[in-house]
Amino acid sequence: MSENLTCSYVTYLRSDADTVWHALTDADVTAQWWERNESDWQVGSTWQHGANGSGTVLESDPPKRLVLTFPTDVPSQLAFDLEQHQDIVRLTMTHQKLADQNVCDIVAGVWPALLANLKTLVETGQLLPQSPLEMLPAK
Repeated sequence: MSENLTCSYVTYLRSDADTVWHALTDADVTAQWWERNESDWQVGSTWQHGANGSGTVLESDPPKRLVLTFPTDVPSQLAFDLEQHQDIVRLTMTHQKLADQNVCDIVAGVWPALLANLKTLVETGQLLPQSPLEMLPAK
């Protein structure tokens, strides 16, 4: 395992940090753009990632930063950092402590698609007309 494999993505949303935080932490909203994620989002609490397992909330500073362990065979770490600037939010998603290059390659395809759906949902109230995940190359 390499502790150094990290993927990081930045997107800008026409929104406010509270709305983006809600989209990251509300189970009904996350079910629309990602998976149904449930927790009380308090440090030390468990979060359930749909039917894909559970992780732990490592940091929670609404509406600025959320850090989680991610339920994979070799647990990785996922961080969402939100920064408000006037009428926009810069969302930085960092997925680190990835197990190997294969996992890094998968993450590199999946996260941009998920974040595109999140951005579209927050800005328009709707998802993209088709799932961007459908465009990922078959593995």
